[in-house]
Amino acid sequence: MNDLTQNRWQQIDTLFDKALEKSKKERTMFLQEICGSDTELLNHVEKLLQLHEEAQDILGESVTTFAAPLIPGLINQLSGKQPEPSGSMIGSYEILEELGHGGMGSVYLVKKEGAPYEKQVALKLIHKGMDTGDVLRRFRNEGQILASLEHPNIARIYDGGVHTDGRPYFVMERIKGEPIDVYCDKHKLSIKERLQLFRRVCEAVQYAHQNLVVHRDIKPAHVLVTAEGEIKLVDFGIAKLLEPQQMKLSAHQTQTGVRVMTPEFAAPEQVRGEPVTTASDIYSLGILLYLLLTGRRPYHLQTSSMLEIERIVCETEPIRPSEAVTGSVMPGISTKDEILFDTARTAELRGKKLEDLRRELSGDLDQIVLMALRKEPERRFRSALSISEDIGNYLHERPIQARPSTVKYRVKKFVARNRWAVLAVAIAIISVLIGLGFALWQADVARIERDTAQLEAAKARAAQDYLVGLFETADPAENQGEQMTAQQLVQRGISRLEEDLADEPEVHVEMLKVLGRVEMALGDYNLSRELLEDAFVKVREVEGVNSINYATVSGLLGEAVRRLGEYDIADSLIRKAIAIRANHVTGNDAETALYMNRLASIQIFKNNFEEAETLYNEALATRELLFGENSDEVSENLNNIGWLYHQMGNFDDAEASLRKSLKIREQLYESPHPSLASTTNNLAGVLRSKGNLREAETYFKIAYEQELKLHGDDHPRVTTALSNLSLLYLDMARYKEAASQYQQVLANNRRQLGDNHAYVGLALLHLSTALVEDGRMKDAFPLLDEMLKVFRTSIGEDHRYYAKGLMVQAEAFLYSNPERSITILQQATALLEKNGNHEHPDFADVLTHLGRAQFEIDEFEAAESAFRRALNIQRETLPPHHPNISWTLTNLGRLLTEQQQVYESESLLREAVEVSMDVFPDDHWRRISAQLELGACLLAQGLTEEAREVLEQVLAALEGRTDFHAVRLQARAIELISSNGQL
Repeated sequence: MNDLTQNRWQQIDTLFDKALEKSKKERTMFLQEICGSDTELLNHVEKLLQLHEEAQDILGESVTTFAAPLIPGLINQLSGKQPEPSGSMIGSYEILEELGHGGMGSVYLVKKEGAPYEKQVALKLIHKGMDTGDVLRRFRNEGQILASLEHPNIARIYDGGVHTDGRPYFVMERIKGEPIDVYCDKHKLSIKERLQLFRRVCEAVQYAHQNLVVHRDIKPAHVLVTAEGEIKLVDFGIAKLLEPQQMKLSAHQTQTGVRVMTPEFAAPEQVRGEPVTTASDIYSLGILLYLLLTGRRPYHLQTSSMLEIERIVCETEPIRPSEAVTGSVMPGISTKDEILFDTARTAELRGKKLEDLRRELSGDLDQIVLMALRKEPERRFRSALSISEDIGNYLHERPIQARPSTVKYRVKKFVARNRWAVLAVAIAIISVLIGLGFALWQADVARIERDTAQLEAAKARAAQDYLVGLFETADPAENQGEQMTAQQLVQRGISRLEEDLADEPEVHVEMLKVLGRVEMALGDYNLSRELLEDAFVKVREVEGVNSINYATVSGLLGEAVRRLGEYDIADSLIRKAIAIRANHVTGNDAETALYMNRLASIQIFKNNFEEAETLYNEALATRELLFGENSDEVSENLNNIGWLYHQMGNFDDAEASLRKSLKIREQLYESPHPSLASTTNNLAGVLRSKGNLREAETYFKIAYEQELKLHGDDHPRVTTALSNLSLLYLDMARYKEAASQYQQVLANNRRQLGDNHAYVGLALLHLSTALVEDGRMKDAFPLLDEMLKVFRTSIGEDHRYYAKGLMVQAEAFLYSNPERSITILQQATALLEKNGNHEHPDFADVLTHLGRAQFEIDEFEAAESAFRRALNIQRETLPPHHPNISWTLTNLGRLLTEQQQVYESESLLREAVEVSMDVFPDDHWRRISAQLELGACLLAQGLTEEAREVLEQVLAALEGRTDFHAVRLQARAIELISSNGQL
């Protein structure tokens, strides 16, 4: 290549770098597509790739980015390196294949010799020729570091030892994943989704830093994402301990001048050979974030000169990410080297048009990235957690710490964060102004009603002045720069009511109504109730109990009380509003349709499903006539009817109604919007009930993110959305995550709604479920008692939620006191039968629990009857591939195996396995349980070969797990194997 021009060489090198980003399988097609008829270019790049592979075999890094500037001459020294052959042994591990190699060593796929089941893991071994004392110390340190870090997003280490030739190795979990940038592009993740994924990387790095470990080589290849979307931070081979004495390490770990790194992801102090701290990882995180957002690195280090690398990294300022995506020239590279950067494709991979992507990155995201990439370590974010928190600020429309906090900036963020609260107040002002205009028009054209018109005009002017004055108090010039929240603004207005409007009772009532509605929108239902109760008393005194305004206040107060869970009082107030309006309004009335909707929602909580359906349908007919089939009013009714059908167990009709509602709302509104969030959340709930867990998770997350952006962290709607997402995590056996989130849901509900609200009972129910399923019965018992007490107070002992609570309580007693469990479940079944829920999927769920308890005390006939009845209901009401059907089949299959009815048992269990594989994640204990019972059934038939294969798969899936259900299943599998000598 010596005769190539500089421009030609730059073209080759640029294409070479792009090819390295592709997998080996993709490179050929990629190069042929780019090079076309330019065979010379193709040949040069392929030759470079061949040399690169040879260099990697020796060193594990690109010769242009690692070997040449750092360790010249090492390639020739190590050219004899050969991988360990398949079938050879390292300690007690048999090598299956080489997975890859890096600068220190090679990674192999291995299995342990003599294990009762086959479990493939990864083994890392130092290259031949590199087992110097210094390298061996670094390698041992990597094992020590990994062993000390126990975090779900950091690769786990299982074992270690020394090979026969003296080289150390360690065994760790095999991570099946892709580099984070590849994963993001492959799945076309949006900027928001990339930021959320990146925050989990920050959490893992923060954990490492808190345990006194600096990674020192954060780059995409070391941040993997599994098929399930889980982050795994790998390769602590060059990590530095902040306190070496803690792990008895050598001085090597703290020495300066040793520049072991990947230059394109290294901090300036690393490149200069200065001491490395957590701030160095912050810089590398900044480069990683830059890459995820823009598809480019802030520098392109095409040189092999360490001096030139140091100049670019340490002296050149990166351009803003919002400029990088437009194709601007990057530091360290000329314009002609940018020919392969496809701006349109980059935007498409992020779900945006180029201009929209540039706009999204400009501003806060630019500032966050650039703060992480500051040359001076002390000027960067102080921790990985700080980066994550600032990204959280951005996602939730809060001011970020990486940007100067000007008044204009804070106001902009305040409006964005509280847009619906501000809108609610703005609507109130507009309504007053409209009333003012109407009153003035009356005064002008109806002189005979002059007094009334003047009174209305005065009321409107007073209301207008009051509201305008209220907003003026939020002016920074008036409050010494204090940043007021929407809640503080309204609180200030409330405090002025008595003083400002004492002599104007009509205006006072109007303002109480307005502020009561605003507080309801802000989620403070208790204060909303207080304001509306005050309005209720005043309007009765001023206008009487039969006035149209009395009906309005009654309806508003009923809604506030409904949200506080006092359904009988709410029922009475809203019925009163409907009756009064019937005396004043004839024909189709929009306000009456609104009240019918609210009354119907109360009936759902009171189990009066038939009346609720009648009310919803009457309101729907009225709204279709008044507003048209594609209006928000109609979509609201469809949303409510869909939720009613869901509560009734009519899932297909529920899904159809909700999808129709969502389609209308998507045409009317842009996300985020409260109506979109509501219907999306309800649709997710139906999909969850139908067993479509993956699709449900997608919709739950969309709804939660919309509510969070609309209302901020502390709002009942956000709490409800978080509760629903956490409920899905229960279904997916993510019990610790669900329990943690339900602790927050419970705290929020107590604070927002009061200790005796039905939603507090539901939070206690779901938190208890998570604890019981996680085996933490002692923690669950006091919560279960409190839950039943709350339900008795809020909705009564005849409610279906009370029956659900009894079911969870019975589950907590299942293994320690199955007789008591049976008694509790019989109470639950009687309650549901009494309420006419004996054909509902919830009733089938209780029957399955009852059958399991009866099985525990050998009441096989009763258990079989319960299982078969549950299965019949489920087959009638649920889709064929539903998690609950799989679970009932598993339990019935186990019982029949015990009864030697093996042929029917095998058929049922094979169906259970098929369904569970379709609906559950690979590691879900119910999926593994179905496989285990199938193995037991095959064993009972003497099919030992197939039984052994199934049971070995079970044990492999459970290896290393210590969670409650995994331990139970392990014990049963081992018992089956040990009790059969042929296995």
